[in-house]
Amino acid sequence: MDIKAQWQNMDSESRNLFTFAALMPSRFLYSEIDEITEKKNLEHHALIGNFLSSGLLNLDNNKISHNFDTDDISGFLLDYVPKKTITGIVRKLINYYEKNMPEGAEKELYLAWLHLHTDISEEHLKYIVEAAKILSASGDKKKAYRFFDRALHFFIDNVPNRNTIDYYLESVIGSLQASRMMRPLKQVIPELTGAWRQAKNFNRWEYLSKINLRLARAIAASGQTQKAIDYINKTLNIIENQGIPSARILSALCMAQILFWKGRVTEALQSYEKTISGLEEFGEDTATLMGDSYMGRIYVINGRIARGMGMIEAVYKKAVLLDLREAAVFSSILYTHSCIEIGNIDDAEKWIKRVFEFPDKIDNLMQLMADTCNACIYYEKGDFDSAFECHRRIANHPKDTGYPHIKSSWFFEYLYGLESRGFYYEKLNFNDAIAESIKGDNLYYKGIAYRQRAIRQKDKKLDMLSELEKSEKWLELSGAEIELAKTRIMLGNEYLKRGDAARKKEYMEKAWNLFAKVDHSYLPKELMAIMPRERKIEIMIDKIIRINESLEMIPDVPAFLDRVLDVAIDFSMATQCIFLVSTSENDIKLTASRNLDTAFFESDKFNSVIRLLISELKEKTEIFIPDTEKSGTVSSGYLKGAGINSVILMSVKMPENKIGYICLFNRLGGQPFPENQLRYLRLLCNQISVGVSNIRMFEEMRQLKTRFRDEALFYKQEIGISNPIEMIVGESKAIKTLKNLIAQVAATDSTVLITGETGVGKELVAKAIHNLSERKNGSFISVNLAALPSELIISELFGHEKGAFTGANERKKGRFEISHEGTIFLDEIGDLPLDLQVKLLRVLQRGSFERLGSATTIHSDFRVISATNKDLYEETLKGKFRQDLYYRLVVFPVHVPPLRERKEDIPMLVWHFIDKFAKKMSKPIKFIPKKEMEKLLTYDWPGNVRELEHFVERSVILSDGRHISFSGLHISRTGTLTPDSYQLNASLAEVEKDHIERVLKSTYWKVSGPKGAAEILGLKPTTLLFRMKKLGIKRPG
Repeated sequence: MDIKAQWQNMDSESRNLFTFAALMPSRFLYSEIDEITEKKNLEHHALIGNFLSSGLLNLDNNKISHNFDTDDISGFLLDYVPKKTITGIVRKLINYYEKNMPEGAEKELYLAWLHLHTDISEEHLKYIVEAAKILSASGDKKKAYRFFDRALHFFIDNVPNRNTIDYYLESVIGSLQASRMMRPLKQVIPELTGAWRQAKNFNRWEYLSKINLRLARAIAASGQTQKAIDYINKTLNIIENQGIPSARILSALCMAQILFWKGRVTEALQSYEKTISGLEEFGEDTATLMGDSYMGRIYVINGRIARGMGMIEAVYKKAVLLDLREAAVFSSILYTHSCIEIGNIDDAEKWIKRVFEFPDKIDNLMQLMADTCNACIYYEKGDFDSAFECHRRIANHPKDTGYPHIKSSWFFEYLYGLESRGFYYEKLNFNDAIAESIKGDNLYYKGIAYRQRAIRQKDKKLDMLSELEKSEKWLELSGAEIELAKTRIMLGNEYLKRGDAARKKEYMEKAWNLFAKVDHSYLPKELMAIMPRERKIEIMIDKIIRINESLEMIPDVPAFLDRVLDVAIDFSMATQCIFLVSTSENDIKLTASRNLDTAFFESDKFNSVIRLLISELKEKTEIFIPDTEKSGTVSSGYLKGAGINSVILMSVKMPENKIGYICLFNRLGGQPFPENQLRYLRLLCNQISVGVSNIRMFEEMRQLKTRFRDEALFYKQEIGISNPIEMIVGESKAIKTLKNLIAQVAATDSTVLITGETGVGKELVAKAIHNLSERKNGSFISVNLAALPSELIISELFGHEKGAFTGANERKKGRFEISHEGTIFLDEIGDLPLDLQVKLLRVLQRGSFERLGSATTIHSDFRVISATNKDLYEETLKGKFRQDLYYRLVVFPVHVPPLRERKEDIPMLVWHFIDKFAKKMSKPIKFIPKKEMEKLLTYDWPGNVRELEHFVERSVILSDGRHISFSGLHISRTGTLTPDSYQLNASLAEVEKDHIERVLKSTYWKVSGPKGAAEILGLKPTTLLFRMKKLGIKRPG
């Protein structure tokens, strides 16, 4: 249809109306265009009729639709209609359809499309970005890219601000995904670097982690591997500090991919396996699933074929389940690649067909990988012309995107084979590819290239043995065990040619050890001729023994099961393996898995099959279904419906009378499980039982060690106090009443509020309650709330994660967590700020809390004893203390009387303190003159027992060792020895400040440690520092 020609024949009225119609939704009514244009007449409708008769528009069921591509017409209108006219029409359409179109994706896409025809304002930017995201999710990458690119044009003249930063970052990331890796790295890297800076400036940590990963990939593709790894490590630090768990696995997958691009296979696997603990979960998004399937490919190259191919297939199934077709296509390519790797060309041909079921999902990198696979498949099938055509496309792949050609062993083999048949392509030929691989820094490709050069050399100038030894060196460093085994077979043969049969056998044994993880059907024939099948069993048993020997180094049961399941998969060639444990509710719980996502385990079909098999197992020792033709009482259709072709299920005795179950499914290649494997799998089950019991024992030991260490940090126990109740000295009626209350409440687990003036011994009472309670073997954790700055109270009580705030360099447990199965003593509870009182109340109600910087709920079983020198009830009336918290704390009130109300106890207390200090100072004081004791009895002791204790200590220091006198009673208040210096008109704060300053001077301003001011004053160093700050005490100079 020639729109341009028809346009030229229209008058101005027709052009204006056609512009309206072209910018209307894909289907609209006559009445809509009448309302928007504010015209309703026969002439108007006649013009619409002309558009219908000329084929520009269609009419169906009273609805008008376009007969042209809307993207094409957009370009046409922007070229032929004045911008002012288009802007006016677009504004009218936006105003109308914002009000009248139903909410949903269709509305968002249409309004965003209209915005493409005019200048974008900040408030309308969201329409463009949201539409781009919808298009990207639906798979329309071309249109998504157009929308993202339009959004990015807005930021050419507009710097991102707090309202637009997210749209900017979404657009940068989205445009890269939608461009299908077709953009040159010299454009991509600066764009990502700019986005990285903006994300950092606005503290958009999750975006920053995503950008870091993409930037790392791009930098690695440009050849700067170490710089890329540094970016990944930056991402991991962000995740640690900001708590972004969703990005952790993606970071690990990205790191693995970058390491693999350099041929560092073992390191790539180690990077990934650090993130698995028991259950192996695959992603819910395209990027993560593609990373998961790439890991499967790395496992295959490492020689763990069943593990790798089972993983790729599991990812493919999840991608199909989630309708993430791009991820499904990518995993199909990698499965094809793996089939070729093990020489299974028939299956490779089946899987490559799945790739091209969705050609619109194949990006530039996927096309390169698919063409490489197809070239090999066509070559192996004898279709050399098609193989060469694929190879030409590979050679012409744009190199400025940075993604390298795949140079697996079979790549060189088909390339050499084509060239030997006359199919030579200068741009990508065998010799240049070999030279490039040897010169490059990819250990895997380098090792393959040395071997290929050795066996393909025509002039035989190179020393075969030397070339093969170089191949062995690089492949061993890489960890590419299948290729390493091939090289060692060749080395063995080369040594045999030179008459060294012993070295041949040595290398054949080395090769066999690597191939032991592979089914015999995949082994080279020359190996099978000399190696017994039983060797594979020996290797498996040796692995089990090594695992059990290192139990003390394995952190927990999930980590132990990780290793066991890996052994089970490698030995049995099962593509999936899970471990289940029975629960107290007669149910089963999935505790570890390989290549089986939780979503599939929880699906009705799969879960019901597992439960049926376990119910049958109760009548047997094991269930063995080698294939669905021998499925026994379970119908083959039932198994196939759950995606199960073969299964081995065995029970495992677990601690606490629980039963575990190890289940192996679907042997690689659809082959049946051999029956002779069963007895060795039974051995594995026995070792699991022993291993789990030992791990639990080690776990308990580690937990106890950690608990004791944590308690040691906070445990407040006075030297020499073995039983605090005995240290509550006195025989007065008040003290006897106090001791009775302690004994009564200690037998319960009730919350206690201890009241009393400063210095009466409230903490001693709290310790006595704890020591007489059922919790006496647990920890007693004391927190002086008045001594802590308000901003640190939350961290001290509930703990914090690493990076939760500036200075939080490591995870720290809080006092409530350490008090598990013990007692927490909240001293000076009346000084707790109001905003923190509600947090404390919530913890007391639930018995649970979260560390600062974490969303994980922690449960702790603790008893709360609190203390205050204030009248909390009066504080509630003044609004300074929450009433609900007060009633939560005052379940059992205990009042400690001041010393002036129990002066009859003073003589006993004095002798108690004399005994304590005289023994330390080796002064045998045996007598106190009556007059000296009367001085003590007539004094009011505003500082209570603590003041008396410090006064007696000073008196012992000043005594000659035999006699003691109590002159200068004011010492405990002013720190001086002369009565004349006592200021009766001084405030308590002034007296306290004067005394603290004098003690500090006497210690040369030493605050903590032996003979420091804090020790002399009977305070904690933190409390003394707090008092100094409060009183304005500063060290001179």
